[in-house]
Amino acid sequence: MSFLNKLFGKDKKLKKQLISLLKQNANEKIPTSIRYQDKTYYITPRVDSIELKADGEQSISIAKSGFMDIKTIIAEAGQLLEEYNKGWNEEKQDIDRLNNFRKDIASLIRECNIIFNDRAEEFKSVEEIGEYNFKVGILALDIDCPKLAGPFFMCAAGNGCEDKDRCQTLMAHCMIEDGGAYEAIETLQIVITRNPEYTLAWNHLGRAYAAVGKVGKAGKCILKAVSLEKNLTDLCDYYSILGEFLKQLNKEDWANHFIELSEKEEPNENTPQILEEITTYFEELSSKEE
Repeated sequence: MSFLNKLFGKDKKLKKQLISLLKQNANEKIPTSIRYQDKTYYITPRVDSIELKADGEQSISIAKSGFMDIKTIIAEAGQLLEEYNKGWNEEKQDIDRLNNFRKDIASLIRECNIIFNDRAEEFKSVEEIGEYNFKVGILALDIDCPKLAGPFFMCAAGNGCEDKDRCQTLMAHCMIEDGGAYEAIETLQIVITRNPEYTLAWNHLGRAYAAVGKVGKAGKCILKAVSLEKNLTDLCDYYSILGEFLKQLNKEDWANHFIELSEKEEPNENTPQILEEITTYFEELSSKEE
């Protein structure tokens, strides 16, 4: 609030009225104005800020991080995300409109980062900071911005995020996307040591090994995710990942089997035998990578 204090000096009544209107109009996105001591103040909401103008003065822009709470900004970003996702599901996509939604959500995410840095004292606990960082990180991944998401997951993991396994695994995912596969391997090994049956971590560990050229180890990790997964929908996702990975290795017959299996979501009597063959194949490759 220091910026507003400087702007209005000791006039607490004006500041209180304007802050109330700023919050209201940031949510409602409707321009408005108030009359105070023979001067009119005009308020125009933007994506990540509010434009404030008084009679005879230049307009100024006040960032939402200066007067809105983190929960409200996340909710607003969530509403934009719904529109963004709807746009992708439309038969005729308006790419420019979708890119604008993505930019607007990214702007709000950056406003959240300012709140974490400048207004940390407003949170009830370190754990609350962790949980909100995790939520913002998920928002960033939802618009396919792993570089933007990574620092939020890192902060969440260091501040007592409740689901530490998922948090560190998604942090590792961001590392892989940003060229940090070796760091991701170290992080994922910590997660798997703590939770050996966490399939998402095994899958991303496979991605990390693949990124550094260790194909055998990558395959073994993906197979581990397949063997552990009990949910049919998630298992089919891992079948698809395995199929695409095998396709990259020019193992067309094996690849087609698992890609078809992922699409049909039905058991195949040949699958156990094929999995044994693939396991042997990746074991042999892995032994040469030690």
